[in-house]
Amino acid sequence: MMSFLSSNARAARQIQHSPTMNSKTMNTFKILLVEDDLLFRTMLEDHLSQNPNYDVMMVSCGEECIANLAVEPNLIIMDYNMNSFNRDAANGLTTLKIIKRLKPNIPVIMLSGEDDTSTLAKALFSGAYNYIVKGDDSFDKVSTIIEELRKDASIEASFRENFE
Repeated sequence: MMSFLSSNARAARQIQHSPTMNSKTMNTFKILLVEDDLLFRTMLEDHLSQNPNYDVMMVSCGEECIANLAVEPNLIIMDYNMNSFNRDAANGLTTLKIIKRLKPNIPVIMLSGEDDTSTLAKALFSGAYNYIVKGDDSFDKVSTIIEELRKDASIEASFRENFE
């Protein structure tokens, strides 16, 4: 397995940005989408990009995710099993643990095709904000959670502004 924290220049060049990356506003909510399945990643990015306040950055593996934490995303949405196409790639659980060590305040939503309580428990115990089983309503669930996070962030910012 390649060194997980090593900088991979080729992977960095492959990062895909959505068209909304150019429209930065104060209300922009930066989302780092980490998914190895190109079709699912593209479909979820398309769904999220319907909201003009979402700035979606896509990467295909945990190594690319770690390499791009400097963009300071407000949220990371990550697949649990990211080594189905590249057996040497780190899985979502390993990546989650590193994210939580480096950037503990970034919420991470784990997505998985596994509807299994053991997998759910591992993800939540490792610091996942939420765990969503991939299915017909998973995109809507992701959108609902994002809006809850945006609302919480707005309340927290207002509180800090008024009481600091």
